Amino acid sequence: MKTLFPLLLISLLFGCKQPVKQNIVNEKPQSPKDIVYITSKSDRIIFTDNFYTPYLKALRTGIKNRDSLYRNIIYRSVSEREFRHLIGGSYRVVTDTAFLVNYISSSKGSQEKVKELIALALHDANKILKNDSNTFFVNSFVKYPKIEKMGGVDIFSLGGNMQMNFNIDTTVGNWKEMLKYCVARDYFLSYWIKRKSNKYPKCLLDFLILNGSADFFANLIYPGVKCPWTDALKTNNEARLWRKIKPDLQSEEARLPYEIIDGYTPNPLLRGYIPYPLWGGYTLGYHIVQSALKNHPELTPEQWTNLSPEKILEMSDYK
Repeated sequence: MKTLFPLLLISLLFGCKQPVKQNIVNEKPQSPKDIVYITSKSDRIIFTDNFYTPYLKALRTGIKNRDSLYRNIIYRSVSEREFRHLIGGSYRVVTDTAFLVNYISSSKGSQEKVKELIALALHDANKILKNDSNTFFVNSFVKYPKIEKMGGVDIFSLGGNMQMNFNIDTTVGNWKEMLKYCVARDYFLSYWIKRKSNKYPKCLLDFLILNGSADFFANLIYPGVKCPWTDALKTNNEARLWRKIKPDLQSEEARLPYEIIDGYTPNPLLRGYIPYPLWGGYTLGYHIVQSALKNHPELTPEQWTNLSPEKILEMSDYK
């Protein structure tokens, strides 16, 4: 979803429903070029539909090397930007021309509103914490079950590189509110990483507090937005999860953020399998930070951002 540890956003496989009748040609298509929108604070907004336009042309005209185009031109042009999470996945070739036509046209139809909302959220966040400029890659009208539960917006943040990927489903009723909330949230993540000299969180406690702090910051700016992943647990379930994970707070085992924070469910046949609730770690981390700062309202965002995760936990009611 929204975090700094790697997260599988989407893995879509599309197949052509009808074979396309076309003459095979050897025309060499042009590499996609960025169309960049610059905000008043020099943030960059890039809509990814532009990456797929030459590929769609290749599909329609029957260029023989269309799969090579996808992998070697489109993918390479993105990976050079250290960004590898477009709608087709890393190396998955999208061949459904109807989907691509709809994707590109839908994206263009929502671009003005998306740009407006991102700029507004950046303005609001910048009033509280001053941050460097960021780059936003936007995938519009990406529809899948998880994104509906998330309020219409899914994010993958590249943190220290100041790059953020937004998947947006504008058919979900509250997507506008969630987009502003998520921009503010990831604004904080990039601020935190930059202040820490691009040092990423290591142990489970780091991840819990960082994500909890990001949600606390976003909620500070947009208190009226109901965020589903900060309200995913009832009190008794949260207490049970806290007791279960306390012995592992300093663990740096890579699987823990997936399993505990996001609620990733591993194969139940694996040895030592423990089911964790969806988004349980997000809820728990948010409540720890909320508790700590409720106990210390005198702290400014700049001050509590510089506190260690251990200190924030110590300040909270979670013992």
